[in-house]
Amino acid sequence: MNYAFTCSIGFILLARAALAAGDAPEVDPREGRTGVVCQWHAEDGLKYEYFVPETYDRAKGANLTLVLHGTGLDQRWTFANHPAGQFRAADIVVSPDGTRYMENYKDNEFYGESTDANRFHKLLEELKKAWKVKQTFLYGHSNGSFFVFYYAGAYPDDVDGVCGHASGVWNWSTMSSSGRHQAIGLMHGTDDPLVPYGQSWWGRRVYRETAKYPLVHLRTLFGRGHPPAWPQADLQLAWCEGMTTKDAARIDACLTTLANPDVALGVDWSALWQVANRLAHEKSATPEQRARAERLAAAVDAAASRHIEAIEAAAGKGGALALKQLGDTPAVGHLIRFLEEYDGVPALEQWLAKNKTVFNALAKSGEDNEKEWRDALDESPAKAVKAGLDLLETGYTHYEAAKIAKRLQKLASDPALKLSDAERKRLDTLTSAWNSGRESGLAAYEKVNSEVKLSG
Repeated sequence: MNYAFTCSIGFILLARAALAAGDAPEVDPREGRTGVVCQWHAEDGLKYEYFVPETYDRAKGANLTLVLHGTGLDQRWTFANHPAGQFRAADIVVSPDGTRYMENYKDNEFYGESTDANRFHKLLEELKKAWKVKQTFLYGHSNGSFFVFYYAGAYPDDVDGVCGHASGVWNWSTMSSSGRHQAIGLMHGTDDPLVPYGQSWWGRRVYRETAKYPLVHLRTLFGRGHPPAWPQADLQLAWCEGMTTKDAARIDACLTTLANPDVALGVDWSALWQVANRLAHEKSATPEQRARAERLAAAVDAAASRHIEAIEAAAGKGGALALKQLGDTPAVGHLIRFLEEYDGVPALEQWLAKNKTVFNALAKSGEDNEKEWRDALDESPAKAVKAGLDLLETGYTHYEAAKIAKRLQKLASDPALKLSDAERKRLDTLTSAWNSGRESGLAAYEKVNSEVKLSG
């Protein structure tokens, strides 16, 4: 799949307007300034801003998180959108400008070639001379997100984990066995108008199933568009660190971040369970740390079981078997959210294994009919409508189902579209069931989550 990058000039202008009005003071990082955003440049002139926390101890060192901006922006973007001292509070955070000047945008962007990776590597080597670095994490948004995956493949020994928001993975990015120690985090809004959500969905699949990376996580932001969401990026990087650090105290700190019930845009239940489960089995952890981790992991798993009970009850007679096709019940919206946000949690994985025939059939119908929909949409709208309706009826868990449902409703009002009375009735019935089931199901999903006790 070709993960081409597209961007809107309007979005670029809005994002540029959000940059900090004043420039940060120029301070060589070797001077040891802490607690204030500063700017500097690499030996080759590459500009960057940085923030060193006041808690930084030169003898002990700290993690290094590099944040890469999107198209049309520059090194000031990070701290204009990610509050210094709150985002990755214990880390040294560095925000470099793009590695290559792009004439069409009249500024610097991150480009997926060896020249750009080499330049970024040189910057990283300089930063490691200025500070004592424990682990290194990359976080990119949009264009910067594509690049963090590319760089992680080009220099796997440099990177412990990546978080890529609102992108996908360039199809020339390397995914070798040398990178399997890395935590690969993807994050994407389902309503992103610039870079389709499906690119991150496929990125997860490629890393997991093709490249066989053991630590791969997709944070789906339902109903969210393209803009950054720093509290959620903070969660993804906490997952990256929590799954790779050898320091039990740091796993515990990451777990605290992930267990915040009031985080903007909601708890990442999958990431929370994974880090809690890791700490619960970490031999170097204290008994108190392991006990808390066990409690949190159990709480998430118990919530997953309650979700399953609610979904099967809403589906009606037959339980999971009743999910094999779309019904006008809350089970539809509830299931879709649950499958993504509890990915990897034992109760869900056991339920999927127990009912693999149903879920495999839903997945196959979704993939087959989405392809037929896409192929027929321009040349044969009537054929596309049939494929779209088949997808809604027996493949509604597909990541494009919501978008297809909206498009079907628009097609239904097109007088040029020739459909039989039976076809129109089917279209009305299925889109109505989709909309009502999704709305009530999302409410049912949130209700179960609201009852999970994470504090105390």
